[in-house]
Amino acid sequence: MKYCELEGASMPIDYLLSKVIIKYWRGIDNLELDLRPGFPSVLIGTNNAGKTAALDAIALALASAAFGGQWSPDEDDFYCDQQGRRSGEFIIQVLFEAKDEAGYPAVRGVGKPISVHGVQVRGTLKDGKAKHQRTLLDEKLQPILIAPRTALSAEDKVKWKEHGVNWTQYYARLDEISEHIPEVWLFRPQEIEASLYIWKRGPIARLSRLLAQRFLADKWSIDRDDGKKTQMPDTLHKAHAFFREAVEKFPFWRDDMKPKLEEAIARYVGSKAKVDLRPDVQVFEEWIAQQLAVSLATDPAGVVTPLSSMGDGWQSIVRLAALEALSQYPSQMRERVVVLLEEPETHLHPHLRRKLRKVLGDLSKNGWTVMYSTHAPEMVSFDADQVITRLVRVGGSLISNCVHTDAIAASAKLQSKLDERGAHDFLFSSGTVFVEGRDDGFACRYTFDATDVDIDGLSISITQCNAVSVIRAFAAIAKELGIRWCALTDEDRQTTGGVNPTTEAERRRIEKLRQEADIQVQWPGKLEACLGIVAPNKALPETTEPLLRHPDWRTNHPEYYATVASIAAWIDPALKI
Repeated sequence: MKYCELEGASMPIDYLLSKVIIKYWRGIDNLELDLRPGFPSVLIGTNNAGKTAALDAIALALASAAFGGQWSPDEDDFYCDQQGRRSGEFIIQVLFEAKDEAGYPAVRGVGKPISVHGVQVRGTLKDGKAKHQRTLLDEKLQPILIAPRTALSAEDKVKWKEHGVNWTQYYARLDEISEHIPEVWLFRPQEIEASLYIWKRGPIARLSRLLAQRFLADKWSIDRDDGKKTQMPDTLHKAHAFFREAVEKFPFWRDDMKPKLEEAIARYVGSKAKVDLRPDVQVFEEWIAQQLAVSLATDPAGVVTPLSSMGDGWQSIVRLAALEALSQYPSQMRERVVVLLEEPETHLHPHLRRKLRKVLGDLSKNGWTVMYSTHAPEMVSFDADQVITRLVRVGGSLISNCVHTDAIAASAKLQSKLDERGAHDFLFSSGTVFVEGRDDGFACRYTFDATDVDIDGLSISITQCNAVSVIRAFAAIAKELGIRWCALTDEDRQTTGGVNPTTEAERRRIEKLRQEADIQVQWPGKLEACLGIVAPNKALPETTEPLLRHPDWRTNHPEYYATVASIAAWIDPALKI
């Protein structure tokens, strides 16, 4: 826990990042993202929907290394509408939340301390010149103005007018609370090696620092070959002191190089110079940190290879392993870290993507802020704590819809467990057909493939729900995220001639969720009846395929054809099958 001093009292600073507000930044005209503690934020949407821009905005506001001192905005960082009108400013705010006033960081000039409730970046574009300013926000979310000195009285202003002793207020800067600002990691697919070995921030760097700190602080010992123990770290500190003394007394340095260097410097500065070599223990610690193993063998008998010489796939695995290792150290979890990942699934096959999703969930649950954009169903789970935000561009504006997985119906959570990939595929679609079972899904897919309806090219999913009651739960998710849907169910007629009341009730519940772009469709009777398959036989794929492969399948099975044709028309009215 970190502390700051407010009016003489030592108080814990304990705040969370609560919200991100982005206006007129790149392709985003207006976007608000709530950051829920313990829930990773998952951004989904088509390419160019604004996912990367949102991650970059947070990194910029919190002064990530990706937006260091040399960065400055250009014209393309300012929102441009469909008419080509470019905004003259952008605003990015990252807001804080604490249980009480003492939990916020604070700044102070003349007067009382002012608690910091957020960080803002404001960019301006005027006469082709772009610039930006990062400021701290007060409780009213206004930039904090600091007065460095007491104001002059009216009389003194006149008296000392020509002396330049007045003062100018300035906006509080992020570096004034740098000790309490999170470390920010922004990982892009093309920067895996840099995030592991080059940057001073990231999971390997953090593990390295932990190793170095513990190496020089823990009480431990080495069992020597002669049976004696060498006590650590006392021996290390003694060795360091001996090394410092040895360097100072090295004859070539003491009697030759040092006097020559001091004499040369003295000629330039005009006075006697003194030069000392004092290897600092901090340098020793940094050296240890750099030595964290970055090589491995792919099997116990293999040759150890530097990871920098391995492919992106192996480096992705190392980053995953480092993140998992960090999640097991409570001391590291107490530190504020913001992890922003663009398509972290890149280079990982499906089961490692699911593992990464779980590791990121653990980091979030333990206190870090985690947000990632993804195109991979494996990175989403209805059964895990996540906030899923779908970004859609409509008429030049950005529309966001959000669902919190703890509000999802239990039936959808169960289906998510049963079908790890297919249950989430529809989140990435422009529209989805919810079917009850595998056989319904196969029949639709086969028919669309055979009639050249490219549902993949049209971003249409066919999602198996296993029961009509689960269709209702999935339709609710689709509604929250703004995804249009078609619910395909059996009419489910009983032997007495009426429709099963349970099925009928479920369809009424589904209907309550339906919006203008959504439809419900039924197989007359059921799929088997439409295809002329007589009980006890079922419409299994091996039974269905020969029937639908027949050149006269439309006239042989008119009810089936009419039902699938209505789904095709929902996908695109211009489609004919």
